[in-house]
Amino acid sequence: LLGDSFSPEQIIPLIKKGAYDYLTIPVDISKLKKVINTIILSRAKPENQIGSDYPVLNTLIGESFKIVSIKKQIKEIAKTDASILITGEEGTGKTLLAQIVHKMRYGLKPSFIKMNCFSLKHKRFDEALFGFERTEKDGKVAVSGYIEAAEEGTLLIKEIALMPIRLQAKFLSVIEDGFYSRKGGYSINRLRTRFIITNRKDLNDVVEAGEFRSDLYYRLNIYNLHIPALRDRPEDLPLLAKEILKKIDRSKTLSLNSIDKIMKYSWPGNIRQLESVLKRAVFYSGDMSEIKSSCIFF
Repeated sequence: LLGDSFSPEQIIPLIKKGAYDYLTIPVDISKLKKVINTIILSRAKPENQIGSDYPVLNTLIGESFKIVSIKKQIKEIAKTDASILITGEEGTGKTLLAQIVHKMRYGLKPSFIKMNCFSLKHKRFDEALFGFERTEKDGKVAVSGYIEAAEEGTLLIKEIALMPIRLQAKFLSVIEDGFYSRKGGYSINRLRTRFIITNRKDLNDVVEAGEFRSDLYYRLNIYNLHIPALRDRPEDLPLLAKEILKKIDRSKTLSLNSIDKIMKYSWPGNIRQLESVLKRAVFYSGDMSEIKSSCIFF
């Protein structure tokens, strides 16, 4: 759509009827090029080619029944742009899972943006998510938010239970309407971002405690991927340890006693803890090519 000016009342119905975007006259050529490129990319992504880059699944290491099941789920989920809730304990690899889904759906070009709610201040939450516009001494300031930065790609929202209740209502409205505006701004942007959500606590419990909106939870939880803790898939530990050790020091191997010791441990810190233990074991093994069980400390 091209025109001198548009009001929200004019734009929203037209976009819902099929208009892809709108630009005001005189046209900003850089914005026009961006819109055209976006349309071309979206049409060059037929369903039967989605997820053809299956080798990316190999970055999810494991051959247990639970991991094989997750890989099968990912192949189906990667065919859609629907929201996903990824659950699992700290250190199990939720971010890696989100990256795999993103790469299988969109490839390497579109953005994969991470937003950690734990690190955001409540007063600036909406500015971080939606962006903002305001007038300062030096003139007008316009800053993109996480949603805009992840346009045509994926926004991974970590620890979403920490999102303020007041913002949850606004976020829900944006998802349902398919439009958003920067804080303090007047232009309307069409929502073209996929959301992947993670949380350490069970969101069902957070909803029941009244700390998270149930309607937002149901809207985001279209697909659910649960990645198990290491103690629930001990058969994957030898392969995991081998792959992690390759990244630390390819000249090192684990003795059978070391592998046995690793498999018998419960790993409360999951993969993150396993990486730390192996880094320490490499250090204590010194010049030995094989890491003995005496070098494994938990």
